[in-house]
Amino acid sequence: MSYEKSEKKFIEAKKYLAGGVSSHFRLIFNPVPLTYKNAKGSKITDIDDNEYIDYALAAGPMILGHAPTNVLDAVRNSLDEGQLYYGQHEREVVLAKKIIEIIPSAERVRFASSGSEAMHASIRVSRAYSKKNLIIKFDGQYHGWFDNQFISINPLNNRKKEYNSYGATLESIGQSLGAAEDVLSIPWNDINIFKKTIDNYKNQIAAIIMEPVMCNTCVITPQNNYLEEVRKICTDNNIILIFDEVITGFRISLGGAQEFFNVIPDISIFAKGIASGFSISCIVGKKEIMELFDINKVVHGGTYNSSVVNTAAALETIKIFEKENPQIFSSMDNYRKDLESELLLISKKNNININIQGIGSIFHLSFTNKSKLNNYADYLETNIEKLHHFVKIMQDNKIRITGRGTWFISSTHSKKDFDETVVSFEKTIKNLNG
Repeated sequence: MSYEKSEKKFIEAKKYLAGGVSSHFRLIFNPVPLTYKNAKGSKITDIDDNEYIDYALAAGPMILGHAPTNVLDAVRNSLDEGQLYYGQHEREVVLAKKIIEIIPSAERVRFASSGSEAMHASIRVSRAYSKKNLIIKFDGQYHGWFDNQFISINPLNNRKKEYNSYGATLESIGQSLGAAEDVLSIPWNDINIFKKTIDNYKNQIAAIIMEPVMCNTCVITPQNNYLEEVRKICTDNNIILIFDEVITGFRISLGGAQEFFNVIPDISIFAKGIASGFSISCIVGKKEIMELFDINKVVHGGTYNSSVVNTAAALETIKIFEKENPQIFSSMDNYRKDLESELLLISKKNNININIQGIGSIFHLSFTNKSKLNNYADYLETNIEKLHHFVKIMQDNKIRITGRGTWFISSTHSKKDFDETVVSFEKTIKNLNG
């Protein structure tokens, strides 16, 4: 497969775009970050006219597939109303009401433009409400790129690390040690470590932040009763529990992972899946916490928050989810389960050890002898170099997945896509084995 035009375009891009891209995480693809020209449904096409079955789906947001007709029509119909008012509009209230109806933890809503921004605001309001500063997060979980969030995510980076006084690692050059100071990172899925940490710091802890499923690392699901015990411990110790549902939101069930597991946090963050690729996110949570977002209290702003086009896209996206619930979620879940079974069978036949873990419309493939991965330490023992090679060969075979090995399924992936994916996977595995 030729990537000649993308390779030339990347050389050109580096003359004008810092690093040649507009997001750091696009740099992880080989041979270069590809330049795309079109995407529709389950397919995406690059400027070399290579068409891929897309399981990256813009890193997750395109649950309804690329360019969903009804969502685009709703956005087009909103354009003549104006885009930004520096004031309120009716759609954002309608959208907030709808979110409160479907998300169990939502009593109040505040809109933002990205997951990182929403998470930053949730940290601030948690510290204000609790009058405490320490934030507990978990190794390998990603909550955004800001200085107080981008911590203990990727210990594989070979550059010299900085550590805060709790031993948590700063992941970027230029990151402020002061901003990252009041964050402690611990292994996920180990309730004994969690209990010990709470015992040691409970009078200092403002909030616990977690992905209820570790989608950014191997799609690791919680151990039996882990979320329930964390919830109880937080309640007993007056600690705010925050669920980062940026990825799990609208990918596991209509009400997110919290509905699926029946564990209700105090605050939740939703972003990627809410608006079919339009840039809107939201912080939702308990009334008494969220109402601190008020004049002369907790400051949170944003020129583009709840813009007309983004709220129109979100309303239409959620309308489709509601109309087709629960079939839309069960259909994607079944596609995932069937595909996992086929990939495991092919790997076994070719004597290649893989692990696949998934939930809803997300799964992750690792090269390892382990039958189950429970935390970030398990991920570190997988063959990551082999995974990167696999991702590149799959791309050569016209299947696009994320650089970290996560697969996202949309409602537009078809039986034909399924069959072609299986064929491409078998070619890839045989190449990998050779």
